[in-house]
Amino acid sequence: MEARKLLPALTLAVVMSLALLVWYFPPTGDFRIDNPFWNGLTDFRERNNAAGITSLADLPADPGNSTLIVIPYVPLNGSALSAIRQFVVQGGVLLIMDDYGYGNQVLEYLGAEMRFTGERLMDPIFNYRNAMFPRASDLSYPLNGTGDIALNHATSLTVSGGSVSVIVRSSEFSFLDTDGNSARSAGDPSGPLPVAGYQKLGDGCVIAVADPSIIINSMAGVDGNSLAAGRLVNLDGSRQVIIDQSHLPKAPLDDAKLVLAVLHAAASTQAGSLALITLIATLTTLPLWRRS
Repeated sequence: MEARKLLPALTLAVVMSLALLVWYFPPTGDFRIDNPFWNGLTDFRERNNAAGITSLADLPADPGNSTLIVIPYVPLNGSALSAIRQFVVQGGVLLIMDDYGYGNQVLEYLGAEMRFTGERLMDPIFNYRNAMFPRASDLSYPLNGTGDIALNHATSLTVSGGSVSVIVRSSEFSFLDTDGNSARSAGDPSGPLPVAGYQKLGDGCVIAVADPSIIINSMAGVDGNSLAAGRLVNLDGSRQVIIDQSHLPKAPLDDAKLVLAVLHAAASTQAGSLALITLIATLTTLPLWRRS
């Protein structure tokens, strides 16, 4: 009987403990800027003094000294696409990194003359671990002298106009696995194939890289990946590096953190604080009221 009376207070203690655990545990989602695990970007953030934004409406009004990284695993709406276009034409550098997401939606909206193929790039000879980790050593400006780039389940680009400069190509042993059989077939395009390209747009430019994984923590220190990424985001000198976090897939922990952030914001108001204090006081003193 006594244990039942303490149940509300015990429940509150458990809920508060779980909330604190979720709040302080690092994000685990792919390409999250505060994720310190293998699939996060903490190493890249620290090396390049990068900052994350949760809405493209927060882009700087004067983007002339900024680089925006977009990894579009979620479709972009019209306002997001418009914000990206304005950022680029006013002098910003857009680094769009994609393999099997929605990168072509952005490139098409901008009128760029390159697209992501969305087919798996493989190299059975010149690779880092196996055929799904191709290496690329055919590099052009601004990546001269950075060393090989190690890719991770990458795709490739198609280039349709002369205004695009291909800056990274896969090796001659590579191919696109168009039929998904993990082996070279008669109809599979053979290397060298474009992996990264550059195109001037307005006062800015767009750089398309067919593998966002080259900047995650587990790949950043491989071969010349870190140096190459630094060159791309600081194309013409030191730049403010911004990473869009609003078009990434969400892990369950990310959703839980979002709920807690909303609750925290609500509790920070005068009315919210009063309601929270009242709730806690009620639950903790309920056993005393029942006893009396």
